[in-house]
Amino acid sequence: MAHRNNGLHFFLSTLITLLSTGIGLSQEKSGLTLSSSSGMLGIDINPSSSILFQEDLQITAFNLHHFIETDYAHVSRTNLFDLIGNLGNIETIGDASEVNDASSTRQLVFDRDGGNKNIAIQGSMTWASILLKKDNRTQVGAYIKSRYAGSAFNLPEAIGYYEAAAINGGNEVSIPPFSASGLSWTELTGHYSYTYQQNSYESAAIGINAKLILPHEGARFSTENPVIYRRNGDSYEVDSLVISSGYNTYISNQPDIIRFNGIGIGGDIGITYYNDSYSYGVSLIDIGIAYVPGNAESYKIRSDTTVLFDATPITDPEDLIEIFTEIDNQIEPQISELVESGGSYSLSLPTAISMQYRQRLNNVFSLGAQWLQRLPLLPHTIKRPASLTISPLARIGDLELSLPLNLYNYESLRAGFSVKYRYLYFGSDHAASLVGRNQFSGSDIYLGLLWSPRPAKKKSLSECYRF
Repeated sequence: MAHRNNGLHFFLSTLITLLSTGIGLSQEKSGLTLSSSSGMLGIDINPSSSILFQEDLQITAFNLHHFIETDYAHVSRTNLFDLIGNLGNIETIGDASEVNDASSTRQLVFDRDGGNKNIAIQGSMTWASILLKKDNRTQVGAYIKSRYAGSAFNLPEAIGYYEAAAINGGNEVSIPPFSASGLSWTELTGHYSYTYQQNSYESAAIGINAKLILPHEGARFSTENPVIYRRNGDSYEVDSLVISSGYNTYISNQPDIIRFNGIGIGGDIGITYYNDSYSYGVSLIDIGIAYVPGNAESYKIRSDTTVLFDATPITDPEDLIEIFTEIDNQIEPQISELVESGGSYSLSLPTAISMQYRQRLNNVFSLGAQWLQRLPLLPHTIKRPASLTISPLARIGDLELSLPLNLYNYESLRAGFSVKYRYLYFGSDHAASLVGRNQFSGSDIYLGLLWSPRPAKKKSLSECYRF
């Protein structure tokens, strides 16, 4: 029965964790990845784009990048930096009728607009990297990067915070199937790009990133059919419960340290064409899978009868341990069948297809565009947000500026910026989330330090290509 207890515990804890993570820290660093001097930063989107890089050698001292966005909840009248300093001064609004948009206080307000809910989170920290121009046609490189990513797209309206509370009096609701997944991992990556066509006017290159994936912690959860849900006061009923999941377990009385819990492989591949006026490219990124056998459980639970839960024995509604324990004790005997379980699970990486375009306007200005669309390859996958970006760029000596305009997930339009001076850069694809007093539903921030000890050697038009 331990598997059942763990499974039911994870079912509820995953939902609470995912649905309450409404605030936090681009999606693709588009202010930098469209620059021809992005080097190691650009190959995250298209590995063949390293051929556009001018310097002979680039070392990334560090690269920090965090992104989160949700329409499940927002905090009113705040920004990222204000929020970080005032986490204890947020009023949680428990009922839609209590929302006061004119209030001067910071309110945590859950979605009131109807429709399905989405949550997406990404982040990375590059620990060390090197990109080297081996010869006129070849670039090689390597990096170590820690990443995390999670997604829950199209969460049913019925599990919204206010909507779920309104289901009472025995009325019946059908909750469509949905899924959520997340993973943290470290990747060891080797990079190679080669210019297979080159003359005085144009060139074309192909590039690959080969990755060894070392998973840390993660989880996947999905329902496989519509669930019929009813509530009457403190009594809850569920029909047609079929859930599938995998997750990491924690060892009690052990220090909270980073663990390697499995292995995986991944990669990126892309091609780029460029001449003295413009360039374009297409790529597939984050193709791969992570297999997690260490400290892991996977399960599929089915109940052919109505599952009942009585919440009246719970004495402290804010004590999650008490709630989970009571749920396990009551629901465990009602589970019809634990149809499969094991000590491992797998997740595919946030695979996507991307296209890029850069147009040189003059010696200072250029214009870039980038399209990225998630491309789930397996049923259990981390889904990447889609985006469409247009970005003007300017380069004056050692100073580079860009102002990306991003259509996030084809729904939300936001403006960003990036500034790069010599080796230091800073930027965001969602600048409004960093300043002012706005409706805060997520943010985006990246910064880092690049070092190029050897200047570019200008030998030909193709090698001197720059925007």
